[in-house]
Amino acid sequence: MFKGKRGNYFWIQWEKTNLSDLLSAFPEIVINKYLVNTSFDSGSLTLGDEEIKSGWRKYQQLALSPPITNASDIPGYGYDEWYVFESPKTFENYEVFINYWCFSLENFNSEIRESFWRQIEQINPESFLAEGDYLVCVTKNESLFERITNWK
Repeated sequence: MFKGKRGNYFWIQWEKTNLSDLLSAFPEIVINKYLVNTSFDSGSLTLGDEEIKSGWRKYQQLALSPPITNASDIPGYGYDEWYVFESPKTFENYEVFINYWCFSLENFNSEIRESFWRQIEQINPESFLAEGDYLVCVTKNESLFERITNWK
């Protein structure tokens, strides 16, 4: 596990941990929040009739959630990237980071890391979640961060 702080954000990453385990332990990361998916299995999340009926929608390549009521309803496959907001939001001109081989906020290409942090500051999510070679959680919520760092 690695952790740190950058600007208004706290971050933590793990090896051999998955997003569904994190959300099972800390559903408050997403409950009553709106999610934007930028990568699903290294591509775009395809919405079926059931998702659309429950309020999910597409904006260009982004998949936008309704308010999340159950953390286990969030689809996951690996190489997924989620931005978490208090209210619905869209954005454009974004870069997907989880698809970089071994993307990490610790000991990774400094140019890509700096680009990641610029994008986080610009998009300004409450939290960012990504599952690839590592599980990455970035959040503004310091008390949540403190609880998560004591997990596992």
